[in-house]
Amino acid sequence: MLRTLTKMTISRYFIILIMFFSLFLSCAGDKPDPSAKQYIGNINTKKFHKPDCSYLLARQNQVTLESRDQAIELGYSACGIERRRKQN
Repeated sequence: MLRTLTKMTISRYFIILIMFFSLFLSCAGDKPDPSAKQYIGNINTKKFHKPDCSYLLARQNQVTLESRDQAIELGYSACGIERRRKQN
């Protein structure tokens, strides 16, 4: 009886441990990469902005950029507000 109880207890702890790690691993991918922020580019001025930027104007001139690095690779430069944010 004692041996069976111990095996059951160990298997329960093992199942709980597996559930914990599977939950941990599933949540680990939810954290956004801070360097991979989304930006909006203006196709006419070739400036990029954060989505909440006050300099962002006409919707028909906007293109979505996945990151700051992508914007720079495509020839966009930071708007005045974004340049000041980067310096601070």
